[in-house]
Amino acid sequence: MFWSSWIRWDCLEFFAYFPWGMRFTSLILALLQLFSFVLLLMGQSDPGTVLQHRVTANQLTSGEPGIVTLELGVKEGFKIAKKPPPNLQLASSPNFEVKSPVLFQEARAGKDPEYYGELKPLEISVLTRLEIPPKQYELDGRLTYIYCSEKDKYCGRSATNIKIPVVVVKK
Repeated sequence: MFWSSWIRWDCLEFFAYFPWGMRFTSLILALLQLFSFVLLLMGQSDPGTVLQHRVTANQLTSGEPGIVTLELGVKEGFKIAKKPPPNLQLASSPNFEVKSPVLFQEARAGKDPEYYGELKPLEISVLTRLEIPPKQYELDGRLTYIYCSEKDKYCGRSATNIKIPVVVVKK
């Protein structure tokens, strides 16, 4: 009761009649909106990189076709949608000829038929140019997929740049 006698709440409407009062009110509302958006994002689980990739030792012989293997694992609490299908787009390189498209296949079916259960490792057909020197190279690519969070019940699209290390040995 003591503080209510000091502050007259109906006096705050007085500030709306001045231009600086309007700007102050707009600023306060914008800050509150930003703060509520930050709280919303903090409440959701962080997708980070949902489709985590691991590259096994990939050795290719200069001038001969070979296979590069890329193992994919789904982060706990997320699932990958089958439609639209995930896409691995590899950038063109002067040292390699890559056979595209790279198709995703399911190793084990999951509970829901619309989502992948477990993914088979991707096998990418690569032909190295005959004249490249033996050393370690990288294949640049972009991995695009739709993921859904099981906990927070939301879906999103991810487009992640990846680098696939490849070792070329002499023929």
